[in-house]
Amino acid sequence: MHIFVAHAAAVMLALAQGGELRRIQVVNNPASIPAWYGLPLGGVYVVWALVVLVLFLPCRRFAALKNRRRDWWLQYL
Repeated sequence: MHIFVAHAAAVMLALAQGGELRRIQVVNNPASIPAWYGLPLGGVYVVWALVVLVLFLPCRRFAALKNRRRDWWLQYL
């Protein structure tokens, strides 16, 4: 789940910085990263903390579910 939340945060960050929605393929072309995109290290820590806060409650609820129930499929998640 954290990958989807972090991706959504990156999309919102790009829009907040005045950019447009487009695919950035860093693997094939590192020069494709726009000059306006990115954050300093302090900003990365702020976004990281926000992702942790957003995911804390769902993770806690899922842990409680796993403790309450012993379904076979919960062992694999």
